[in-house]
Amino acid sequence: MTAPGQGDKGKKTRKATAATPAAAPPTRIKSPGLLEACRRIEVAARGKAEELDLGGLGLTEIPEELYALTHLKVLYLGAPKHLQKIAYWRRTQEDRKKYNAVRALPPALFTSLPHLTHLHLDQNGLVALPAEMASLTGLTSLDLSHNRARR
Repeated sequence: MTAPGQGDKGKKTRKATAATPAAAPPTRIKSPGLLEACRRIEVAARGKAEELDLGGLGLTEIPEELYALTHLKVLYLGAPKHLQKIAYWRRTQEDRKKYNAVRALPPALFTSLPHLTHLHLDQNGLVALPAEMASLTGLTSLDLSHNRARR
């Protein structure tokens, strides 16, 4: 005979193991800026918008949902649209905090948005640009100011 409680240890472990559900895949934590970007993308998709302002949301990554907006012609991913017309040195300290912080651009950004004519990537801290950027043959305006990318 076993000591009290020892014979039950194996059974308790098996029951707990059998009842434990499989671990769920990790979910991506969405910042308030990323949530707002996804909301704006959804609105743009419904309305077939040709212009989208995702500037100033504090994004550190490009939402994959953006790649479905193949009809886009103008995309703001740096400073918000309303700040684009204000010279940098005339912006307030509060305005200067309203940027994104995307360090790398996924190639899909360029290959999935073939109709872009204006792309604003200012104020991000980009260090390099992917070769796929060359696929934007209709691009007439590109703002890369205040980034870290060098020739």
